[in-house]
Amino acid sequence: MLILLPELEYAHASKRIADNTLPDERKLKAPTMKPIKFERDEMKIIVAEVQDYFQNELDSNIGSIPAELLVQFFAEKIGAHYYNRGLHDAQALVRKKIDDVSDEIFSLEKTTRTRR
Repeated sequence: MLILLPELEYAHASKRIADNTLPDERKLKAPTMKPIKFERDEMKIIVAEVQDYFQNELDSNIGSIPAELLVQFFAEKIGAHYYNRGLHDAQALVRKKIDDVSDEIFSLEKTTRTRR
C-alpha cells in the first residue's frame, strides 16, 4: 500500500509505519464510512415513507417507533451497500469528466512537422 506522507521520505516513513514508531497523530487509519444519521426532520419524512409503504404495499400498519427502528436497521446493515454504489457512481463520473478534459486539451494541440 502506498502511503503519502509529504514531510517524510517514503522509505523512512514506511519503516516507521512498519515499526509502529510514528507519533500518534501521524498514524494512518483506513478511511471508514461514517454512521448514517438523519436529522430529526429527515427521519420524520423517512418514517412517513415507510409507514406509507407498509399501508399501500403490504396493507399493514406500522407505528412510528417500529418504522424508525426499521430505518435504523437498514441504515446500519444495508447502508454500506448504497454508500459503495454511490462511490462507484461518483468514480465513474469523475473518470468521464477527466477523459472529457483530456480530450479537450488534446484538441488544442497544434500540428507540427515532427512526429511523436
